[in-house]
Amino acid sequence: MRCETEIDNDWGGGAPGPGIPPNDFSVRWTTTRSFAGGVWTFTTRSDDGIRVRDNWTDHGPTTDVGTATLTPGTHTVVVEYYEKNYGAEARASWELTAPGSGCAAGEYAAEYFDNRELEGAPVLTRCEEEIDYDWGDGSPAPGLPADDFSVRWTAAPTFAAGAWRFTTTSDDGIRLLVDGTPVIDNWTDHGPTTDIGTRTLAAGVHTVVVEYYEKGGGAEARASWMPEPTGPEACPTGELTAEYFANRTLSGTPALVRCETSIDYDWGTGAPAPGLPVNNFSVRWSGTPSFTEGSWTFTTHSDDGIRLWVDGNPVIDNWTDHGPTFDTGYRALTAGPHEVVVEYYENNGGSMAMASWTPGGG
Repeated sequence: MRCETEIDNDWGGGAPGPGIPPNDFSVRWTTTRSFAGGVWTFTTRSDDGIRVRDNWTDHGPTTDVGTATLTPGTHTVVVEYYEKNYGAEARASWELTAPGSGCAAGEYAAEYFDNRELEGAPVLTRCEEEIDYDWGDGSPAPGLPADDFSVRWTAAPTFAAGAWRFTTTSDDGIRLLVDGTPVIDNWTDHGPTTDIGTRTLAAGVHTVVVEYYEKGGGAEARASWMPEPTGPEACPTGELTAEYFANRTLSGTPALVRCETSIDYDWGTGAPAPGLPVNNFSVRWSGTPSFTEGSWTFTTHSDDGIRLWVDGNPVIDNWTDHGPTFDTGYRALTAGPHEVVVEYYENNGGSMAMASWTPGGG
């Protein structure tokens, strides 16, 4: 252990010091320093893994950049590094790139741009208490167009330790980052869409950045967060929680979670959303719609496998590779809400998933 004034090392094929091997070693640097309030940019250059940003992988010389909004005062910075073999390089630095916004605690610094790319100087900068806007066909403020604009909101709220759920509703593209890491990324042209992401956070201040663009037509941007519920995923009444997995087996953590009003998709040979493959993915929809008393007909149209349960009882089960196929099942229900779960997987080729229910039949 020793004291160092900076992290700026290129050891090449050598060792960092006596008693340390030239390969298969690691280092942790820790410093506590005073920071001015504002947005700080952290830059690393490494071969191999490094984290203040998180690039804990084997790689050749690589530069990584991330930002964090810091409150004025003392903060602890930890940089960790490992060297696997061959060349060894570890550098880290930080600089203030945007002074404090002047917004009060709990407010967002909002920057509005007259283009879709968040480029150039903002036309309007102001403090806002929340991100909850439906501008319709209008402009968000004088001097801004009704279409082809973008916004960046930045805040540094305090979080309790634990899992947090982040929710956005947007028309068009939106992305939400926590401490520089994407939690929601739906940077696409789309109508009103709700996206959900989760992140486990340590107690304390974390930087939240929400970026949005409007292409044309209606314009809507909303973002919020809450502690992750301990029970089942919950969407507004009448909507379904959709969990998308980057595998055919509905296993692991969903790549995307969002609320959807219906199951009515023909993706063809495309992917259901950015970040998901065009083949070998799966989806689980769950919700508690309300039914009238009587017999109900459940219908699916799928390519490939699909299955549907009501209150935990199978109604349709065609968990096979197949081309576009209709399946039908019946269930007698009492009046009131009932749990409906639909699971689907795509093997390859065309992908289609549709499910609906109507009174009668059976």
